[in-house]
Amino acid sequence: MKQRFLLLTFVLAVVFAGAQEVTFRKAWKLDWYGNQVRCADGSVISFWEDTDAGDTDIYAQRIDDKGQLLWSKPKIVAGGDGVQDFTSCVRCSDDNFVLLFQCSGHGYSHGYSLQKMNSNGETLWGADGIEIIEGAARISIVPNEIGGVFVIYADDFSTYNVRGQNLDAQGNLLWPEEGLSLVSESARFLFQGALSDLEGGFIVNWNEGTGIENWTTQLYHFDADGTQIGDGPMVPPDVMQGGGPFEIVPDRAGGFLLWNRREAPTTRIAFQRMDSSGSVQFGRPYLFDLQTQISQWEKSLWNRSHRAV
Repeated sequence: MKQRFLLLTFVLAVVFAGAQEVTFRKAWKLDWYGNQVRCADGSVISFWEDTDAGDTDIYAQRIDDKGQLLWSKPKIVAGGDGVQDFTSCVRCSDDNFVLLFQCSGHGYSHGYSLQKMNSNGETLWGADGIEIIEGAARISIVPNEIGGVFVIYADDFSTYNVRGQNLDAQGNLLWPEEGLSLVSESARFLFQGALSDLEGGFIVNWNEGTGIENWTTQLYHFDADGTQIGDGPMVPPDVMQGGGPFEIVPDRAGGFLLWNRREAPTTRIAFQRMDSSGSVQFGRPYLFDLQTQISQWEKSLWNRSHRAV
């Protein structure tokens, strides 16, 4: 009898718990895509989308270089009604951060907004941030030298117009409300993004096409006022000496790496280095053979590990 009573008690407890829907975490959507930004002290702030507050908001948590959480609990840095989708985040010249996000969902505008936050996760540009544009095909934010950001975007996929906006540390617009027209081309092109020139201005990157597969990369340089520097692209379209379009990323020495991937005759990565004025360092791109050289590295690591054993 005692065993039956205990069994009945256990069954009722399970049924009761199920009826109360005991939940360890409230979320029907919990997305993290590796989005993070580095703080001045070397810690990082990670961002993800979560439904813990009822709709989809953007949360953040700060983590030190030992993996310890620095905030007692995650903080909502972009809330409000609708679905908040993380786009990007940059560290500003004043060591605060500007977050770019998009609001979507039925009955809500699909515009892009900006929110500034400090290293403690406190938002600085109002409860909902600043809506910057109703829609864009592609959009980038680039830190300026006054604690704000440049916002560079393509109008939509059917136009050839790249526009820009500039905000100060308080979120005030410094350029006309409709933005400045930076690039307006009749040729077929695809805006790839923008990045800092490391001297207070920015570089606009787009691919221009004259055929189905004949695409080249164009880099145009602008100062802090949105005025183009020079009469044409920073480097000639064939700067990589083959291989089609290329990518650009800042290096750790005050310049930029240009690179692309090549498939014939073997899979290779081509590198070229460029300074902020557009001068290239190598007479021809350095080619890194992914198959041959990685195999050599693997063999070297294998030998080292066996010698260590």
